[in-house]
Amino acid sequence: MEYNVRSTAFADVVEVSGRIAASESVDFTRRLEAHLASDPVRAIVLDLSRVDYMSSAGLGTVLWLGQRLREAKSGFAVFGLRDRVAQVFKLSGLDRILPIYPDLAAAEAAIEKGESGGDAPR
Repeated sequence: MEYNVRSTAFADVVEVSGRIAASESVDFTRRLEAHLASDPVRAIVLDLSRVDYMSSAGLGTVLWLGQRLREAKSGFAVFGLRDRVAQVFKLSGLDRILPIYPDLAAAEAAIEKGESGGDAPR
């Protein structure tokens, strides 16, 4: 799993690539926890366009991140789900409770409007 963070005007974009299986989800969670330790917590857009596999442990990490950002009243969005990953989100029901968008522009627009599960970014 590769992990990179870049900042835009509205959010920190977390770009992930590769597989997010059980062992990778532990590392993914640790990296996200370290990122969230920053003050103030910015909105996060999770770019999964280069993720080709995600296990239930990976889904748990994404759900945890969404809950943490909601509690912090920060925006959160996911975009770029490949077919296989989108199917896992759908089968788990996460597609109905997490803000998922087709691309970065749509995700950032939702965050700017405060429609992404938290308040607009600070």
